[in-house]
Amino acid sequence: QITAFITDANLAALYATNGYIVIAPDYPGQGINYKVQHPYVIIPQLNASSALDALKACRDALVKLNINIPQPSKFYISSY
Repeated sequence: QITAFITDANLAALYATNGYIVIAPDYPGQGINYKVQHPYVIIPQLNASSALDALKACRDALVKLNINIPQPSKFYISSY
């Protein structure tokens, strides 16, 4: 439902405005079809590896953009 997307987008914005680096990938199989239950319970390893891949891609992008990442950093990983 569009409501779930808006909720996720608002949470991401809330964390970003509080200094977090926000990563919100569209996990495999989720997309925008909220009528189908997402199989994350059946295959949690897939979502965990997707989140780690997104984290690595984010870190690589920040380095390429010459954006310093404070240590320790605050990250918020979610999906829509």
